[in-house]
Amino acid sequence: MSLIVDCPGCGAQLSVNEDALGRQLACPKCDHRFTVAADQPAAEAEPIVAQPDPLAVDTQADGGNIDSFFGASGNPYQQPIAPVGQPNFEAEQLNLSPADVKKIEAIISDAKMVVVAVLLCLLCSGCGFLIIGPWYFVRLSQWNNWAEKCPGLLNENVSFGSLPQRFQDSKRRLIIGLVIGAVMLGLVGLVVVASTLIG
Repeated sequence: MSLIVDCPGCGAQLSVNEDALGRQLACPKCDHRFTVAADQPAAEAEPIVAQPDPLAVDTQADGGNIDSFFGASGNPYQQPIAPVGQPNFEAEQLNLSPADVKKIEAIISDAKMVVVAVLLCLLCSGCGFLIIGPWYFVRLSQWNNWAEKCPGLLNENVSFGSLPQRFQDSKRRLIIGLVIGAVMLGLVGLVVVASTLIG
């Protein structure tokens, strides 16, 4: 059964299904978001059909438990974790197990931290550069192994923020980390050689 709802934003009459009661909708005309009240009359005309707002939190489905929306941590900025029973379609399409995805995410995470790693090494008297070059060399070889093992990660027709897109972007950062580590390691080597020749 349909109900007639007036949009509080623009006043347009919208036809919604009965199951939309208590849920948040977005007006197709003005994009105003509002909650459908329980005391709406039955539909008599054929007005504009409103669609449920995909960005709205459905507090009715989970009894109002905010943890189900933000995750167990309650952090709205944490990446969402797929609920049990709903497969990670991205990983499933690439034939990756959850353990494989975790390893790939670790490579991506280390690639993102290249600037932080370089700054920390500069602040720690340069000794960390003995570690950065080899570390990024290992991560780059792991990147190449995953690229060979799962060619779908190199697919260029992927959406922004997807695992393959982030994986592809991480290669440039890994190479930067490797080059910076090698240059700094070479400079430390030159300082050691120069100090022994002078001293």
